[in-house]
Amino acid sequence: MIKWGIIGLGNIAWRFVQSIQYADRACIEAIASHNQEKQNKFKAVLHHVKVYDDYETLIRSDVDAIYIALPHGMHYHYAKMALLCHKHVLVEKPSTLSYQDTKELIALAHQNQVFFMEALKTRFIAFNQQIKDEVNKGTIGQVIKVQASFCNDVLDNKRPGWYLLDPIQGGALYDVGPYPISFVMDFLGDKYQSIQSHYRIKEGIDHYFYSELDYGNAKGIVEGAIDENKERMGYIYGTLGRIEIPMYNRPIEYTVYLNDGQSYHYHQDLLFDDMYDEIKKANDGIMNKDDDIQEWSHQDSLSLMKIIEDIKESFH
Repeated sequence: MIKWGIIGLGNIAWRFVQSIQYADRACIEAIASHNQEKQNKFKAVLHHVKVYDDYETLIRSDVDAIYIALPHGMHYHYAKMALLCHKHVLVEKPSTLSYQDTKELIALAHQNQVFFMEALKTRFIAFNQQIKDEVNKGTIGQVIKVQASFCNDVLDNKRPGWYLLDPIQGGALYDVGPYPISFVMDFLGDKYQSIQSHYRIKEGIDHYFYSELDYGNAKGIVEGAIDENKERMGYIYGTLGRIEIPMYNRPIEYTVYLNDGQSYHYHQDLLFDDMYDEIKKANDGIMNKDDDIQEWSHQDSLSLMKIIEDIKESFH
């Protein structure tokens, strides 16, 4: 049985608690938060859980693995602390705020022989692999463009000191960018030649970005926002047709449109929810001493951070 500790008790941590109940050989052993109200909410469901007021005490307790669901700028510090304490780590995306910091955490995981993974849940959803198989077997021909958008207006909920409005760790690129970027990576990889971006920055924070990655014979387009709503779609265009995927970050359906007029629609419900496959894979990786998961590898995390850094550079 893997004993998990959770540091940071926001909405995504609540979903982690709901999802892990379906996983074998795993339980929530401890939680940590500075917020008494959040502690009480989690304790009402996790009756026998240990509760800590600070993150370091939990990390140094007898848990086996740490799920880090803190604001982006805190990921590196507490992931590093956990790895140095020989704890397995599942850290929310983005893993850190820089390529070098992510590279350091991966090296620490190898040195201490513990599991480390960035929580990019889309890659683990089984239906996502079916979409990739559809492309790989040539249904739509050679891929020439991949496009994805993740735009939400979340600023109605803004509050003093909110991390999303922090110029260092906030903004659309860090918060929602990993979803469209990883989608493009799925089908075009990370060997792009150049990036051009349009963006909207207010008070040092990117509220919106639209970036085109030039792959030479193909193009990747990623879009994200924290100040406007837009239909969340993923598109894969090929020489013989296209695939459209609503809610591509948690796909349950897609439609193939061929140039000859034929179309095919596929649907598959999620197994339990959109986090279960990710949690199961993390548990399996820890139990089997598999420290680098194929669906979202260490190299994928590094490639994601490199693209984020290059897009940020294109803002200037």
